[in-house]
Amino acid sequence: MFPKLSLLFLLTLLGQTLLATPMWGEKLNYNTGDGPIIKDVTISDNFFLFEDEDFDGFSDKTDHDLDGDGIHNIVDLDPVNPNIKGIDIDQDGIFANVDIDFTLHIQKNEKAHAAQIQNEIFNQYGITLVIAAKTELREIKIIQELLQRDIVTRFNHLDVIVIDERNKNNSNYRGLYEKSWKQLTLYKTQLKEIEEFEMTLTHEFFHVIAQEDKAFYREFINAVGWQNNFYQHNGDKSHTRFQVARNSFHTGINKQLLNSNNFPSLYSASSPEEMFAEVGAATLLQDKSKHYLFLTRFSQYKEFKSSLAHQLMSDYLH
Repeated sequence: MFPKLSLLFLLTLLGQTLLATPMWGEKLNYNTGDGPIIKDVTISDNFFLFEDEDFDGFSDKTDHDLDGDGIHNIVDLDPVNPNIKGIDIDQDGIFANVDIDFTLHIQKNEKAHAAQIQNEIFNQYGITLVIAAKTELREIKIIQELLQRDIVTRFNHLDVIVIDERNKNNSNYRGLYEKSWKQLTLYKTQLKEIEEFEMTLTHEFFHVIAQEDKAFYREFINAVGWQNNFYQHNGDKSHTRFQVARNSFHTGINKQLLNSNNFPSLYSASSPEEMFAEVGAATLLQDKSKHYLFLTRFSQYKEFKSSLAHQLMSDYLH
Protein backbone atom coordinates (compact mmCIF):
# COMPACT_ATOMS: atom_id res chain seq x y z
CA MET A 1 0.00 0.00 0.00
CA PHE A 2 1.24 3.50 -0.81
CA PRO A 3 0.95 6.16 1.92
CA LYS A 4 -1.80 8.74 1.47
CA LEU A 5 -0.07 12.05 0.84
CA SER A 6 -1.67 15.48 0.73
CA LEU A 7 -1.61 17.50 -2.46
CA LEU A 8 0.43 20.17 -0.67
CA PHE A 9 3.09 17.61 0.25
CA LEU A 10 3.13 16.23 -3.28
CA LEU A 11 3.52 19.68 -4.81
CA THR A 12 6.27 20.47 -2.30
CA LEU A 13 8.17 17.42 -3.46
CA LEU A 14 7.69 18.47 -7.05
CA GLY A 15 9.03 21.90 -6.23
CA GLN A 16 12.09 20.37 -4.59
CA THR A 17 12.65 18.36 -7.74
CA LEU A 18 12.89 21.54 -9.79
CA LEU A 19 16.68 21.59 -9.68
CA ALA A 20 17.12 17.86 -9.57
CA THR A 21 15.59 16.49 -12.74
CA PRO A 22 17.87 16.61 -15.76
CA MET A 23 17.61 16.30 -19.52
CA TRP A 24 14.62 18.28 -20.80
CA GLY A 25 13.73 21.91 -21.34
CA GLU A 26 9.93 21.66 -21.07
CA LYS A 27 7.42 20.70 -18.39
CA LEU A 28 5.54 17.60 -17.44
CA ASN A 29 1.98 18.86 -17.16
CA TYR A 30 -0.35 16.50 -15.29
CA ASN A 31 -3.49 16.75 -13.20
CA THR A 32 -4.46 14.03 -10.72
CA GLY A 33 -7.93 15.42 -10.13
CA ASP A 34 -7.00 17.05 -6.84
CA GLY A 35 -5.02 19.75 -8.59
CA PRO A 36 -2.27 20.38 -11.11
CA ILE A 37 1.15 18.75 -11.07
CA ILE A 38 3.55 20.88 -13.06
CA LYS A 39 7.12 19.64 -12.89
CA ASP A 40 9.92 21.62 -14.48
CA VAL A 41 12.36 19.30 -16.14
CA THR A 42 15.29 21.59 -16.86
CA ILE A 43 18.76 20.16 -16.37
CA SER A 44 20.49 21.33 -13.22
CA ASP A 45 24.00 22.74 -13.19
CA ASN A 46 24.28 21.39 -9.64
CA PHE A 47 25.27 18.03 -11.10
CA PHE A 48 28.90 17.98 -12.14
CA LEU A 49 30.78 15.56 -14.31
CA PHE A 50 32.94 14.21 -11.49
CA GLU A 51 30.28 13.96 -8.76
CA ASP A 52 28.69 10.62 -7.91
CA GLU A 53 25.58 11.11 -5.78
CA ASP A 54 24.93 7.43 -5.10
CA PHE A 55 28.55 6.19 -5.23
CA ASP A 56 27.75 3.66 -7.93
CA GLY A 57 30.77 4.44 -10.09
CA PHE A 58 28.83 6.53 -12.63
CA SER A 59 29.25 10.30 -12.66
CA ASP A 60 26.03 12.21 -12.10
CA LYS A 61 26.07 13.67 -15.62
CA THR A 62 25.89 10.15 -17.05
CA ASP A 63 23.90 8.38 -14.32
CA HIS A 64 20.28 7.61 -15.23
CA ASP A 65 19.52 6.74 -11.57
CA LEU A 66 21.12 9.42 -9.41
CA ASP A 67 19.93 8.15 -6.04
CA GLY A 68 20.36 4.44 -6.80
CA ASP A 69 16.75 3.52 -5.96
CA GLY A 70 16.16 1.62 -9.21
CA ILE A 71 13.94 4.32 -10.73
CA HIS A 72 15.04 6.30 -13.80
CA ASN A 73 15.57 9.99 -13.02
CA ILE A 74 12.88 11.04 -15.48
CA VAL A 75 10.30 8.79 -13.82
CA ASP A 76 11.48 9.33 -10.24
CA LEU A 77 9.45 11.93 -8.35
CA ASP A 78 12.60 12.95 -6.46
CA PRO A 79 15.66 11.62 -8.32
CA VAL A 80 18.13 12.49 -5.54
CA ASN A 81 16.19 10.99 -2.63
CA PRO A 82 16.15 7.16 -2.54
CA ASN A 83 13.25 7.21 -0.07
CA ILE A 84 10.92 9.00 -2.48
CA LYS A 85 10.13 7.30 -5.78
CA GLY A 86 6.61 8.20 -6.83
CA ILE A 87 2.92 7.64 -6.20
CA ASP A 88 0.87 5.24 -8.30
CA ILE A 89 -2.55 6.78 -7.78
CA ASP A 90 -4.55 4.45 -10.03
CA GLN A 91 -2.48 1.33 -9.23
CA ASP A 92 -1.54 0.65 -12.85
CA GLY A 93 2.20 0.36 -12.22
CA ILE A 94 3.09 3.83 -13.52
CA PHE A 95 3.77 6.79 -11.23
CA ALA A 96 1.22 9.59 -11.53
CA ASN A 97 3.85 12.19 -12.44
CA VAL A 98 4.40 10.39 -15.78
CA ASP A 99 1.07 8.56 -16.13
CA ILE A 100 -0.77 9.46 -19.34
CA ASP A 101 -4.05 9.06 -17.43
CA PHE A 102 -3.22 12.40 -15.82
CA THR A 103 -1.39 14.26 -18.58
CA LEU A 104 -2.71 17.48 -20.06
CA HIS A 105 -0.68 17.03 -23.24
CA ILE A 106 -3.14 14.63 -24.94
CA GLN A 107 -6.71 15.35 -26.02
CA LYS A 108 -9.37 13.92 -23.73
CA ASN A 109 -10.91 11.74 -26.43
CA GLU A 110 -7.53 10.06 -27.06
CA LYS A 111 -6.25 9.84 -23.50
CA ALA A 112 -7.73 6.48 -22.45
CA HIS A 113 -6.37 4.65 -25.49
CA ALA A 114 -3.00 6.39 -25.16
CA ALA A 115 -2.79 5.42 -21.48
CA GLN A 116 -3.62 1.82 -22.38
CA ILE A 117 -0.73 1.75 -24.87
CA GLN A 118 1.59 3.29 -22.28
CA ASN A 119 0.70 0.46 -19.90
CA GLU A 120 1.17 -2.20 -22.57
CA ILE A 121 4.60 -0.84 -23.49
CA PHE A 122 5.63 -0.71 -19.84
CA ASN A 123 4.38 -4.19 -19.01
CA GLN A 124 5.76 -5.87 -22.13
CA TYR A 125 9.08 -4.08 -22.57
CA GLY A 126 9.82 -2.36 -19.27
CA ILE A 127 9.95 0.99 -21.09
CA THR A 128 8.18 4.06 -19.74
CA LEU A 129 6.65 6.40 -22.31
CA VAL A 130 6.81 9.97 -21.00
CA ILE A 131 4.82 12.81 -22.55
CA ALA A 132 6.22 16.33 -22.09
CA ALA A 133 4.72 18.00 -25.17
CA LYS A 134 1.48 17.99 -27.10
CA THR A 135 1.12 14.46 -28.46
CA GLU A 136 -1.34 12.63 -30.69
CA LEU A 137 -2.58 9.08 -30.27
CA ARG A 138 -1.29 8.12 -33.72
CA GLU A 139 2.25 9.03 -32.63
CA ILE A 140 1.98 6.78 -29.60
CA LYS A 141 0.67 3.99 -31.82
CA ILE A 142 3.73 4.33 -34.07
CA ILE A 143 6.01 3.87 -31.07
CA GLN A 144 4.18 0.71 -30.03
CA GLU A 145 4.17 -0.66 -33.57
CA LEU A 146 7.94 -0.19 -33.82
CA LEU A 147 8.51 -2.06 -30.56
CA GLN A 148 6.14 -4.81 -31.69
CA ARG A 149 8.36 -5.59 -34.65
CA ASP A 150 10.50 -7.45 -32.09
CA ILE A 151 13.79 -6.54 -33.74
CA VAL A 152 15.18 -7.28 -30.31
CA THR A 153 13.17 -8.94 -27.58
CA ARG A 154 14.88 -7.47 -24.51
CA PHE A 155 15.88 -3.90 -23.75
CA ASN A 156 18.86 -3.40 -21.47
CA HIS A 157 19.74 -0.01 -22.97
CA LEU A 158 16.36 1.72 -23.18
CA ASP A 159 14.32 2.68 -20.12
CA VAL A 160 12.34 5.71 -21.28
CA ILE A 161 10.98 7.16 -24.51
CA VAL A 162 10.25 10.86 -24.17
CA ILE A 163 8.17 13.11 -26.39
CA ASP A 164 9.41 16.63 -25.71
CA GLU A 165 8.89 20.04 -27.27
CA ARG A 166 12.48 20.98 -28.15
CA ASN A 167 16.09 20.36 -27.21
CA LYS A 168 17.19 23.29 -25.08
CA ASN A 169 20.80 23.07 -26.23
CA ASN A 170 20.10 22.75 -29.96
CA SER A 171 16.65 23.68 -31.21
CA ASN A 172 17.35 21.95 -34.54
CA TYR A 173 17.48 18.47 -32.99
CA ARG A 174 14.73 16.15 -34.16
CA GLY A 175 15.62 13.31 -31.84
CA LEU A 176 18.35 12.05 -29.56
CA TYR A 177 19.36 8.75 -28.02
CA GLU A 178 21.33 9.17 -24.80
CA LYS A 179 23.19 5.92 -24.28
CA SER A 180 24.22 6.51 -20.67
CA TRP A 181 20.70 7.64 -19.76
CA LYS A 182 19.02 4.79 -21.66
CA GLN A 183 16.71 7.45 -23.03
CA LEU A 184 15.28 8.14 -26.49
CA THR A 185 13.82 11.61 -26.94
CA LEU A 186 11.78 13.03 -29.82
CA TYR A 187 11.45 16.80 -30.28
CA LYS A 188 8.06 17.81 -31.64
CA THR A 189 9.02 21.32 -32.78
CA GLN A 190 11.10 19.79 -35.57
CA LEU A 191 8.65 17.00 -36.39
CA LYS A 192 5.74 18.72 -38.10
CA GLU A 193 4.65 15.74 -40.19
CA ILE A 194 3.84 12.24 -38.96
CA GLU A 195 6.30 10.82 -41.51
CA GLU A 196 9.09 12.90 -39.98
CA PHE A 197 8.10 11.65 -36.54
CA GLU A 198 8.28 8.02 -37.67
CA MET A 199 11.58 8.38 -39.55
CA THR A 200 13.25 10.13 -36.62
CA LEU A 201 11.90 7.62 -34.11
CA THR A 202 13.14 4.73 -36.24
CA HIS A 203 16.57 6.30 -36.75
CA GLU A 204 17.06 6.84 -33.01
CA PHE A 205 15.71 3.36 -32.30
CA PHE A 206 18.50 1.86 -34.40
CA HIS A 207 20.99 3.59 -32.12
CA VAL A 208 19.35 1.52 -29.39
CA ILE A 209 19.65 -1.61 -31.55
CA ALA A 210 23.38 -0.91 -31.95
CA GLN A 211 23.67 -1.16 -28.15
CA GLU A 212 21.35 -4.13 -27.70
CA ASP A 213 22.94 -6.22 -30.47
CA LYS A 214 26.55 -5.12 -30.55
CA ALA A 215 27.64 -8.24 -32.40
CA PHE A 216 25.45 -7.43 -35.40
CA TYR A 217 26.45 -3.76 -35.28
CA ARG A 218 30.15 -4.65 -35.46
CA GLU A 219 29.52 -7.24 -38.17
CA PHE A 220 27.58 -4.70 -40.22
CA ILE A 221 29.99 -1.77 -40.07
CA ASN A 222 32.98 -4.01 -40.75
CA ALA A 223 31.29 -5.66 -43.73
CA VAL A 224 30.32 -2.40 -45.42
CA GLY A 225 33.83 -1.02 -45.02
CA TRP A 226 34.25 0.95 -41.79
CA GLN A 227 37.43 0.72 -39.73
CA ASN A 228 37.25 3.35 -37.01
CA ASN A 229 36.72 6.60 -38.96
CA PHE A 230 38.04 5.22 -42.22
CA TYR A 231 35.70 3.97 -44.91
CA GLN A 232 36.50 1.75 -47.88
CA HIS A 233 33.57 0.48 -49.93
CA ASN A 234 32.68 -3.05 -48.74
CA GLY A 235 36.24 -3.42 -47.45
CA ASP A 236 37.44 -3.77 -51.05
CA LYS A 237 41.03 -2.50 -51.32
CA SER A 238 40.53 -1.61 -54.97
CA HIS A 239 38.34 1.28 -53.79
CA THR A 240 39.53 4.60 -52.36
CA ARG A 241 39.97 4.68 -48.59
CA PHE A 242 38.48 7.79 -46.99
CA GLN A 243 39.11 9.32 -43.59
CA VAL A 244 35.82 10.75 -42.37
CA ALA A 245 35.55 13.73 -40.02
CA ARG A 246 33.30 12.34 -37.32
CA ASN A 247 29.72 13.62 -37.31
CA SER A 248 30.38 16.01 -40.17
CA PHE A 249 28.17 15.53 -43.20
CA HIS A 250 28.72 18.60 -45.34
CA THR A 251 32.34 18.17 -46.42
CA GLY A 252 33.54 17.14 -49.85
CA ILE A 253 34.73 13.80 -48.49
CA ASN A 254 31.31 12.95 -47.11
CA LYS A 255 29.69 13.78 -50.43
CA GLN A 256 32.21 11.57 -52.21
CA LEU A 257 31.10 8.68 -50.01
CA LEU A 258 27.71 8.82 -51.71
CA ASN A 259 29.40 7.26 -54.74
CA SER A 260 29.19 4.13 -52.61
CA ASN A 261 25.65 2.79 -52.74
CA ASN A 262 25.82 1.78 -49.07
CA PHE A 263 24.76 5.28 -47.97
CA PRO A 264 21.03 6.05 -48.23
CA SER A 265 21.48 9.71 -47.22
CA LEU A 266 24.13 12.39 -46.85
CA TYR A 267 23.75 12.24 -43.07
CA SER A 268 24.56 8.52 -43.13
CA ALA A 269 28.08 9.46 -44.29
CA SER A 270 28.85 11.28 -41.04
CA SER A 271 29.97 8.28 -38.97
CA PRO A 272 29.57 4.49 -38.64
CA GLU A 273 26.91 4.97 -35.96
CA GLU A 274 24.81 7.33 -38.06
CA MET A 275 25.18 5.14 -41.13
CA PHE A 276 23.88 2.14 -39.18
CA ALA A 277 20.88 4.14 -37.91
CA GLU A 278 20.06 5.61 -41.33
CA VAL A 279 20.40 2.25 -43.08
CA GLY A 280 18.13 0.70 -40.47
CA ALA A 281 15.49 3.39 -40.85
CA ALA A 282 15.59 3.40 -44.66
CA THR A 283 15.32 -0.38 -44.80
CA LEU A 284 12.61 -0.79 -42.17
CA LEU A 285 10.45 1.99 -43.65
CA GLN A 286 10.99 1.10 -47.30
CA ASP A 287 7.26 0.58 -47.83
CA LYS A 288 7.04 4.39 -47.59
CA SER A 289 9.78 4.93 -50.16
CA LYS A 290 7.50 6.78 -52.60
CA HIS A 291 6.62 9.48 -50.08
CA TYR A 292 8.34 12.79 -50.81
CA LEU A 293 9.57 13.20 -47.22
CA PHE A 294 11.17 9.74 -47.33
CA LEU A 295 12.89 10.58 -50.62
CA THR A 296 13.94 13.97 -49.29
CA ARG A 297 15.71 12.35 -46.36
CA PHE A 298 16.97 9.24 -48.13
CA SER A 299 17.98 10.94 -51.35
CA GLN A 300 20.21 8.02 -52.42
CA TYR A 301 17.57 5.37 -51.83
CA LYS A 302 17.35 4.26 -55.47
CA GLU A 303 21.05 3.31 -55.52
CA PHE A 304 20.97 2.10 -51.92
CA LYS A 305 18.41 -0.63 -52.67
CA SER A 306 21.06 -2.70 -54.48
CA SER A 307 23.78 -2.22 -51.84
CA LEU A 308 25.44 -4.66 -49.47
CA ALA A 309 24.28 -2.47 -46.57
CA HIS A 310 20.65 -2.86 -47.62
CA GLN A 311 21.05 -6.60 -48.07
CA LEU A 312 22.65 -7.09 -44.65
CA MET A 313 20.02 -4.99 -42.89
CA SER A 314 17.15 -6.66 -44.75
CA ASP A 315 18.43 -10.10 -43.79
CA TYR A 316 18.72 -8.99 -40.17
CA LEU A 317 15.21 -7.56 -40.04
CA HIS A 318 13.61 -10.60 -41.66
